[in-house]
Amino acid sequence: MTMKKLKKAGGEFQSSAAKDIRQFAVFSLGEERYAVDISVIREIIRPVKITHIPGAPPFIEGVINIRGDVIPVIEMRKRFDVQGQREAPPRMIIVRIEDQWVGITVDTVTEVIRVPASEIKPPPKVMSGEAARYLAGVCSQGDELVVLLNLNEILTGEEKVSLRTIREIK
Repeated sequence: MTMKKLKKAGGEFQSSAAKDIRQFAVFSLGEERYAVDISVIREIIRPVKITHIPGAPPFIEGVINIRGDVIPVIEMRKRFDVQGQREAPPRMIIVRIEDQWVGITVDTVTEVIRVPASEIKPPPKVMSGEAARYLAGVCSQGDELVVLLNLNEILTGEEKVSLRTIREIK
């Protein structure tokens, strides 16, 4: 590789091809694998005590307190209508959805994958309705497909306002 193709980034040299690599945290819900861009993740934790909020939408488990921040929690099994029981204790991923931190409860977090942007395919055209709006694409990992989520679209505008209201409860 020639020096023209190298760029200095953070004190280290990196090829221009490295810019085209995206990283995703992969998690499971039932038998399905999903992923979110690591740039929206604050941390991954074991679940903590959730304070339930009366009148919240069914997929909102309540709120948690993480170092003084009140964070609403979305139960992804309910949001995606995943049937069956978890076989192990869940994990919680603290993510940024637009301008607020939100916890999403998932079955397991399995790995971080690096995917060339050229290998990310758009969601299948047969997808329609509400689910289609929060699918960012799909990529292959071995013999399996991983569904890439756009968390900014996972909630409707009304649900985002509801989350802001819930978060303000202290």
